Amino acid sequence: MLTVALTGGIGSGKTTVTELFSQWNIPVIDADTISRGLLSGTIENPAPSPANKALLEVKQLFGVDFFNSDGTLNRARLRQAIFSSASKKQQLEAILHPLVYQEIFQQLEQLKTQSHPYIIIAIPLLLETRQQHQFDKVLIIDCNTEQQLSRTLKRDNGEVEVIQSIIDTQVNRETRLKASDYIISNTGSLEDLKDQVTRTHQLLLKETKI
Repeated sequence: MLTVALTGGIGSGKTTVTELFSQWNIPVIDADTISRGLLSGTIENPAPSPANKALLEVKQLFGVDFFNSDGTLNRARLRQAIFSSASKKQQLEAILHPLVYQEIFQQLEQLKTQSHPYIIIAIPLLLETRQQHQFDKVLIIDCNTEQQLSRTLKRDNGEVEVIQSIIDTQVNRETRLKASDYIISNTGSLEDLKDQVTRTHQLLLKETKI
């Protein structure tokens, strides 16, 4: 079974692409979903999982002011804080990244017992964490910086400076493209994107038959 790591910069359209792959009944493991799950629950009652210490470690690192009155994490405040402090960002990643990858590989082991031709693993920071060698193929979702900014502003209603700082912390477009086995260019219409996903799906099916 082929493992395909899907990545791209913020606002590139990774979620849309994974949804399109899902329509082909291809399983998708999403690192963002895993990360959100690790920080769900409250500081008094973290979500039950082997990684429930993550929320309490975040409280220790950032303080109780980063939590809402009901004990849940204030994600917007945390996001703004980590992109104004490189050291805090690194500390948060040191907490989350090992736990996220641990869960990814646990899910992969379960899926490998099923009869899927390939699996998509969506990891926004695949190249930044230098884990691409753990997977058979790398699929890049590509667009330009202007599109990243406009799409993320529309989606998150955030601030240009914060979004630009996120883009600046990620690997650049050239580096991302050089690391690719497959590229889907999300610079045009939704119909064009659907066509590219279909073609990539067919190519991946051929890979599994080699």
